[in-house]
Amino acid sequence: MMSQLQSILENVDRADLLVATVDAILLIIDSYPETFTNHFRDTVDILVGWHIDSTQQKSVVIYASRCLQKLRSFWIADLQFTLTLLGQFLEDMESYDEELNSPESGRTSPGDDGSPTPRECILRITSLISVFNTVTKSVAEHLNPNLAPNVQWSFLTNCLSKMLKTVVKAIELEEDNDTWLKISNNPENLIKYVRNMSSSQEHVEILSKHFSKDDITEENLIKMIKSLTINKKNDKKNFKIASDKGNVLSKEKGQLLMSVMRSMEPKVKQIENLSQEKEELIVVANECAFLLLGYLQSRVTKNHELLYKFIDLQLQRVNIFWDDTIISMLSIISKIIKEVSANLPLELVHTLLGKNSMLLKLRFRNSITIQNASLSVYHSLLSLKNIPLLQESYRYILADLEIAYKLILSDIDILVADNPLNDLQYTKSDVEIVVTFILRALSDIGEHIHAAIIANV
Repeated sequence: MMSQLQSILENVDRADLLVATVDAILLIIDSYPETFTNHFRDTVDILVGWHIDSTQQKSVVIYASRCLQKLRSFWIADLQFTLTLLGQFLEDMESYDEELNSPESGRTSPGDDGSPTPRECILRITSLISVFNTVTKSVAEHLNPNLAPNVQWSFLTNCLSKMLKTVVKAIELEEDNDTWLKISNNPENLIKYVRNMSSSQEHVEILSKHFSKDDITEENLIKMIKSLTINKKNDKKNFKIASDKGNVLSKEKGQLLMSVMRSMEPKVKQIENLSQEKEELIVVANECAFLLLGYLQSRVTKNHELLYKFIDLQLQRVNIFWDDTIISMLSIISKIIKEVSANLPLELVHTLLGKNSMLLKLRFRNSITIQNASLSVYHSLLSLKNIPLLQESYRYILADLEIAYKLILSDIDILVADNPLNDLQYTKSDVEIVVTFILRALSDIGEHIHAAIIANV
């Protein structure tokens, strides 16, 4: 019967038939696992094919992933095949990486299907990392070299390195959205572009047809653009943005403003917007890094710079990320801090807790899950075993607390000498959030330390 089901599976071309056939196979495996051993590799090939097909509905990909993970005992029993397959996924991923910046990318010629477009490359890379994650989760602790002699530390290190190099390159791939990021995330660039816009008769005439004279002053343009940046992905359906005056920036006005900004950036060619594809790639890449760091822990010296660049690229894009992507980013930051630990550079503390940190701004997001994920980053920093890093983390957190608390009690004692965040400013409405968040972070750590002391008494 198993052979007949296998034969049917090889000819399945519809998702509903796939589900019916594989469910039957899994049912037999539960009672007679030995009948499946000789069919394991062939079944895996078919399920992997459905898994990496970027044209399939997500429900089908999730089903294929779940089924592959149900074959856990077979993955472990045939570990050499598992390792070979993981390596093959990364090789295929690298081949699409090479296509990303190819001048022939997306072109066609007579008798040729043409190279894949950048969008297709990113989708395929995402699918390959996703199936890599599925197989990695299937074998779990059996991918740890301490438990499995077949697995080498160098294999895991190379996996992380190859994945990060490919993903960083894909994120850095120029696209339409990158211009907007360069303008909106850099105050100097923003002021420069607004001044150029105000001094251009052509742009002023375009804007004056839709905005009042008061709206298109330099100060108000900057406020509207900043507001547009923060909100343009959080409310795509309504696209309404409140200005300081209480007016609402309509979808049409918002799009007009963005169009004018982008028209000021010279472009050699029209480039498609890949922000959504990049976000999906980032989420699966974060999961992959999370899984591999769980094995490697502090053995990631070779990949330090790539890891930090990967995080920096995400932090630069926080304003245009969906909430789920932000949570994914914060989770991998916490994991890096926990696993790399003593080998972390001091600059990472400054990046995460400095006055220009996006992490500080995320505390004001109206999302409990984002606030809790941000809190986890603080917990990771406050749990560091490296004393200089821990001291620097405490210094910045107390400096932040001091600045916020002074708006409540101006004559409080100094908490930190030479406050590194002196230029940081909060409004009175921010104070309660900042103080509560920091005290919560400190008290949670205090409770863990207290519990550890009691346990050792």
